[in-house]
Amino acid sequence: MPPVFQDLYGSLNGYLKAFNATLHGLWNGSAYPVLFSGTLTSADGNAGPSLIASGHFSAVQLQLQALQAIGVKAVMVEVGFPMLYEPFFSSQSQYQQYVSFYQQVAAAVRALGMKLIIENNCLLSNDVQAGWNTAPFYATLNWTEYQAARAQTAAVIAQTLQPDYLVVLEEPDTEAAMSGQTEADTVNGSAGMLSQILSSVHQAGVSGMKVGAGVGSWQNGYLGYIQNFVTQPLDFIDMHIYAVNNLGNQNFLTNALTIASTAAAAGKPMAMTECWLNKEGNTEFNVLTADQVRARNVFSFWEPLDGSFFQTMENLANYTKMAFLAPSNSDFYWAYQTYSLSLAGQSPGQLLNDETTLPAWR
Repeated sequence: MPPVFQDLYGSLNGYLKAFNATLHGLWNGSAYPVLFSGTLTSADGNAGPSLIASGHFSAVQLQLQALQAIGVKAVMVEVGFPMLYEPFFSSQSQYQQYVSFYQQVAAAVRALGMKLIIENNCLLSNDVQAGWNTAPFYATLNWTEYQAARAQTAAVIAQTLQPDYLVVLEEPDTEAAMSGQTEADTVNGSAGMLSQILSSVHQAGVSGMKVGAGVGSWQNGYLGYIQNFVTQPLDFIDMHIYAVNNLGNQNFLTNALTIASTAAAAGKPMAMTECWLNKEGNTEFNVLTADQVRARNVFSFWEPLDGSFFQTMENLANYTKMAFLAPSNSDFYWAYQTYSLSLAGQSPGQLLNDETTLPAWR
């Protein structure tokens, strides 16, 4: 392990151990039939036009087979707005290419006997992993138009892909930052948009589909969002976990327990469409960019800590009786990169781009 990361490794390990001690004080250790899931990164809507490139679907099929081989029972696919929103595309024929691609993905998941989970929040704009130039499009929509477009798209996804689980809103802070719609990062704005989306999705009349929404455990004012969401006609509450730090005024893992207990009190099951361990020290919050933090994930010396994080999330899923648990970044199941000073000197974009070429399923 590079000396520069030894203190960070130790502090993150300490946070995980402390939280597990808390969990074991609350939980009798019994397992729950959680649907352990994998993220289909090769079909992530943020990949952009490469999704419909010649030969790309073969990579999707290979990753699906690899996930099935390690025992995954469900697959989570990110289909963020404005993906499958026809006005975003240059023509109806271009739009139909992406509809056909995702219909193929859904059929391939079911052909392997796995459940389909779709996350429909918004696509990235200000991010090195953004494969689309979405910012100009977002700028054409005012808040009223944006909400209506989100609701229409969620209904299209429900009807077109008919997933087993559909998450229609997550990470209000990220949505506001990426879309430029500041109202998305307020309880009233987010809750109002969720109400419109749910009305549109329920009118679509897709039988058997469970619909959820939620926040990241780091969300400022997270409890206000969840307290509103549980009053709406949702089948479950979703949650993302990345940071595990205890900042004194914010303990992100304790926040997760509060979200779960609030959902349980309202009779709503829990689920998790995204989680991964952020390698970020307490003094680095609001200093490092999201891209810089994610780029640290690629190095192999983190593997034992990632394993400990997975075990912690499994414990949390069992204790809170989650419907499903879908860790992010499934590329790392098959490949990390060996740390070197020259590699560490590369840009986040280069490190993350190189990582996607390494897994065996490629």
